[in-house]
Amino acid sequence: MDKDANRDPETEGEINRRREEKAEIGKGYREARRKLPDSPADDPWGYMELPTRNPADYEIPPLWEALADSASRVRWRTKRNSLTGEPGADIFDPIAATIGETRLFPHYWDKGDNSDLTRNLDGEEATRVYL
Repeated sequence: MDKDANRDPETEGEINRRREEKAEIGKGYREARRKLPDSPADDPWGYMELPTRNPADYEIPPLWEALADSASRVRWRTKRNSLTGEPGADIFDPIAATIGETRLFPHYWDKGDNSDLTRNLDGEEATRVYL
């Protein structure tokens, strides 16, 4: 059983605080990156001390936020395709498209053994069916 299943949802203040912390992490990284010279040969130690990727990119949002981001991408893509005439403008089920686009592994569920649930689906596929 999920120990967090009965927790209270995040308040608006908690959501804003989490987003501000992520923004601060990203801002600090970008500022440090700007201070480095253009060529790593000019300051090799500076380039070695700074991570190669922005640590804010590794902050994992809650699942509801990941689903909301996927839903906005699906809506945007559907609207764009209907305006340009590209295929994909007539999504039959936008909820299914959103769930199918959301990346669940490895942050939210692993691809564990679900032998008691199904024989044909791995953990990620079973989670998509559940959602």
